[in-house]
Amino acid sequence: MTTSSGWDALLETETKKKRAKVNDIDVADGGYLTWLYGSATRRMSAWPPEFIRNALVMMDSKKSNRRDRSPHYKSGRVERRERSERANETYLLVKDFQRLIVEDPRITFLSVPGCEADDLVAIAAWKFGDPTEPLHVFGQDKDLLQIGPYFTMVEKEGEEVTLGHFHEGLPKALQNAGPLEAWHIPIVLALLGDRSDSVPRFLPRGPVGLRVLAEMLWGTDKPWQMFEEKFPEALPNLYDVLLPDPFLLGLGPGDTIPLLREKRWDAQLLKRLTPGLKKRTKEWHLLR
Repeated sequence: MTTSSGWDALLETETKKKRAKVNDIDVADGGYLTWLYGSATRRMSAWPPEFIRNALVMMDSKKSNRRDRSPHYKSGRVERRERSERANETYLLVKDFQRLIVEDPRITFLSVPGCEADDLVAIAAWKFGDPTEPLHVFGQDKDLLQIGPYFTMVEKEGEEVTLGHFHEGLPKALQNAGPLEAWHIPIVLALLGDRSDSVPRFLPRGPVGLRVLAEMLWGTDKPWQMFEEKFPEALPNLYDVLLPDPFLLGLGPGDTIPLLREKRWDAQLLKRLTPGLKKRTKEWHLLR
């Protein structure tokens, strides 16, 4: 088994990947994993499952680039814990379980300062996945579907999480407007907002706003130009919901639209990762 350390391993190590069975996972989203097991202790009797012992578990770091630049980011979660004793108890269970993961010698995990788990999953998918042999991810975060054909994602029952699941969560007017594509997701999140991450909504409520969004997704061949012209104030939202975090790639908010417009938001951007991201990472093996 190959071991390495830091971002060098993520960017340089070649790996042999196995495919598409729930007990044969390449990468696990640590946020989903800690919620799944940490919030229901009865599931811990068989911890850790073999497929987790063989995977690389991506973990949020204590520092968050998104929170540093957007103080409201995920602030609603703190407010919910303050209002609800049950929510706070669940949060404490999950935090305890996070400690179990990082202290368990049978589990290999990656945490990079400033990064969230889904950033690391997205980067790994870009690096090691492709449409013919996608990276296999254990998780449930529908935001990751914007990465497109580079990976497949399964949840606890082995069911694949697809664009259809994201589509089902949209307002009926959008569900009926057309099929969903991966590049639609950051536009939807940036304009409709994301309550779970306290990303504010910019689109006017009601049918008028939804018609504007439907036109942007299905009624024009210049959606990103339309986004930029009609909703320039939503650009910070877009910057926060894109995966991986553009900040990690050395990109500012104004750099993202041209890349998206030219369909260059893809794995070729990995070369922009800076040497500074190699610091302070756990020693780990990548995939298998």
